[in-house]
Order: sequence, then C-alpha cells, then structure tokens
Amino acid sequence: MRTIFLFGIIAVLTFSCNNNDQKSQVIDQKQLENELKTSIESRFYAWQDNDYETYVAGYHPDWKRWGMREDVLNKSDDIRGFWDYMKANEESQEMEIEMVDYNLIGDGNVAIVHYTSAETFKWTGPDNQRGWKTGDIYKGFARWSDILVKEDGKWLCIGGHRDRSQSAAGLIKLN
Repeated sequence: MRTIFLFGIIAVLTFSCNNNDQKSQVIDQKQLENELKTSIESRFYAWQDNDYETYVAGYHPDWKRWGMREDVLNKSDDIRGFWDYMKANEESQEMEIEMVDYNLIGDGNVAIVHYTSAETFKWTGPDNQRGWKTGDIYKGFARWSDILVKEDGKWLCIGGHRDRSQSAAGLIKLN
C-alpha cells in the first residue's frame, strides 16, 4: 500500500513539474515576443516622435542594409543622412506595427523578426514629379524582416530587409 501511495505522489510531482515547465516555456516565449516587439516599436515610435537618439540607439554599430533607391549597402554611419533626408520632406503622424513571426538562432541571442508597418505621414517637401504636393497625407505599408542581436540585455537591429513590392504594400493618398 505504501508503495502505491509513494508511486502516486511521484507521479503527481512529475506531472506537476512537467506542467510548470510547459507554463514557464509559454511565459518565456511571450516575454521574448514582447521584447522583440518592444525593440522594433521603440525605433518606429522614435521615428514618429522625431527622437533621433532613441531611434539610432536601436541599431547595432555593425548594422547594414541595402539602400532604398540605390544599389549600395548602407552602414550605421549612413543612418543620420537617411534620417535628415527623410525628415526634411515628411512629418510622421501615426505608426502601426504588427508582428508576424520570429525565429531564434543559435544560443537565442539572434532573432529574425518578420513584421508589417503602416505609417501615416504628411508630405512637407516640395511638389514633385510623382505628383506629391506639399500638405498631402499618405499611408504607407511595408513588410520587414529584421535581424536582431541581443547585447547587454537589449535587442538591436543589425540588418534586415524592407519589402514594398506586393500589392498590399506601397502608398495610399488620404486627402
């Protein structure tokens, strides 16, 4: 009888420990997803708020990504020029970020994060050949795949790709 009772207690403890491990993994996955999303949102909301220091703090010093309109590999030293060029011609009004998927690599300190963004912005630049007029308001959509590395407890963007080639991507004039 004692043997059966002892086996029963062992079974309950084993099941309980396994169940706690599963709950812990779910919590860890949710925490990880929140960390990744927070890192991405920090950059995008800093863009919206015209906060260059917070924006650039989300990038790793070794960051690289293909240029938007030229066949060159941009580096972290190029971020300021991009910022100044874009901010001279547009005023960000609203950002929406939606996480789609992510994968951890190696020991869990590298993540590939796939997400979409939607930005509403006002064109403040001069009238141009694309038909944009000063004061026009647009909503732009893009798909992203960023590579993030975790250093000193912070996820930093070290590379990635922006895709505006699909029909859901691009710009919609709102006014």
